[in-house]
Order: sequence, then structure tokens, then C-alpha cells
Amino acid sequence: MSGEDAHVRRVLVALDASPHSLAALQAAVALASARKLELVALFVEDLRLLQATALPFAREVGTFSGVARPLDVTQIERRLHDLAVRVESLVAASASRAEVRWSFRVRRGDVASEILACAEAGDVLSLGAAGWSPMRGRGLGDTAGRLLRAGHGPMLLARHGARLSLPLLVLLEGGQWERTLELALALAGSTSGALVLAVAPGPAQARRAEQAQALLAGLGAGQAAVRLLAGSGPAALRAVVRRERAGALILPVAAHALEGEAGELLLATFDVPVILVRPSAGPAADATPAEPTRPSHDKSPLG
Repeated sequence: MSGEDAHVRRVLVALDASPHSLAALQAAVALASARKLELVALFVEDLRLLQATALPFAREVGTFSGVARPLDVTQIERRLHDLAVRVESLVAASASRAEVRWSFRVRRGDVASEILACAEAGDVLSLGAAGWSPMRGRGLGDTAGRLLRAGHGPMLLARHGARLSLPLLVLLEGGQWERTLELALALAGSTSGALVLAVAPGPAQARRAEQAQALLAGLGAGQAAVRLLAGSGPAALRAVVRRERAGALILPVAAHALEGEAGELLLATFDVPVILVRPSAGPAADATPAEPTRPSHDKSPLG
């Protein structure tokens, strides 16, 4: 890869103990284990929640009693502390089982801002597609949406029940499809059958498939299965993921399937983790990519 993404060094997973964020933890641990990466887990005490708690009219309603009572800031802080302890224990257990080097951080502030402050070049950011709030329905969570717009990449989104595994389905679309493929190879390794290439429709579709295989060969990887798509919308991607029994979908953030409300719904409800790749800030899209780092040839535990 080129520029700041030449090496994927860490997986930064943002956790709030919601079912979706725990799916993001599983994906982060699997990825860190497979590629021998450092795992950094982050729990953010939401400053907005604490500020709202301090308002004189703030109340909480008992789940079973239905009784409204004033909120106490000290009590909320204690609950957040207890939740952080619980989350750290989950991280420790998961990372230890996978023999992953890990660390745990607690910060207080705006959730999305604190996550970005912890992110470094070479990080894959892993988080749940939604959080605790029932107000979002089946849509993308507020934090996920803000981070998606903030421009950090690569970014992995997982929902409850989705588990990261091989093969990875890679959508080759747009002017920087090489970048998507290089990142996919860096994450999956060169294990046989680790990648399935889904080539978006267009006049150069067959040529792109040939170029992709040539790029894999140049990186020291074996040939990958290729699927020439008749369409590249959400329905087409869901169908090919099911057909190939893929364990994750990797695609550019500017992919046609991610446009508009349908794209947000796809990210929030996809059956497997989705990894988003951002365009390079370096060479032009049609330029020959710089000589990338060759992937190691160890077998990937993702499989």
C-alpha cells in the first residue's frame, strides 16, 4: 500500500458493551490474531450523558417499577466505571484466548472525538454498526455515522451475530480498486482461498479482473476466485456474499452500493462484517501503485 496505510499495525476497537460492539470486539480479535497485530480497546465515558445527568430535571424510570427518580451524577459515574471494568474483562478473556497483545484505555469526552484522538496511522478501526440507543431502529448508529464521515480509514463495522472469517469478498470498483485489493490482502494474508474478487460491472470489467490477478501475483499471492457482477447495488452484494459464503465484505467507501439511505442500511444490517477502504491521498487514481509490502505467507487463523 502507499502512504500512511503502507502497514496495518494495530486494530483499535471502540467498545460500549452493546451487542454490536461485542461483535466488533470478536472481529478485532480475529483480525489481530490472524495478522499478528496489536489490539487496542477503547471505552469512552460519554460526556454528553454525564452533562445531561447533571440537569435538574433529569430523571430515570425504573424498568420494572415505572417510578421516575432524579439522576445522580456520582451514581452514573460509578455505573460507567463498573461497565468499563466489565468491558476490560471481556477484552482480556478474548485476547488471551487468541494470544493477542492488547491494551485497554478509558477516556471521557465526546465518543467519536475521543475515538479519533486515539486512532493512529496504520490503525484499522473496529466498532459496532449501532450502539445501545433504540431510537436508531435498524439504521447506522450515531457514532458509526460520525466516524464514517470523519474520514478515518480503514474502518470495520460489525453487527450482533456477524463473525469475521474467511474468505473475504473484495469489491473491485472505482479508480482506486488496487488500494482495496492491497488492503484486503494485507488483512487476509496469502492463504489459499482467502479472497474472492467481485468485479463491479462496466466496460473494463474483464480487463480489471485480469489486472487484479496480475497484482496478486506481483504481491506474491496465489490466484483468487473471480466473480463478474451484473450489478453492484446492495442486493447484488448480499447475493454474492451468501453465494460465496464470505466471512466479510471489503469495499471502497465511495462504492455505488453505499450511496444514500440504502447504503447506510446496508452497513447497519449486513450479515457479515464490512470493511471500508478510503481513497489514497497520494498518487492519482489511475497511477501505477507504489511497490507495496509483500504479505507474509503464514496461514490465517481467520479461516
